[in-house]
Amino acid sequence: MAGNIVPKPKNWGGYIIKPLSIEFLTFKENRLHLRELYKNADGQWSKMLLQP
Repeated sequence: MAGNIVPKPKNWGGYIIKPLSIEFLTFKENRLHLRELYKNADGQWSKMLLQP
């Protein structure tokens, strides 16, 4: 396999997904849930804490 070429059947179709942001929510027992936002700007990911 050379480079990023992946062998696939001729009848295969698909999509490329390039997210701009992803949010994660982590539930805590003390109800101080953790919300994190990851943003992609120009190929660089940054992390932002939304809550608590």
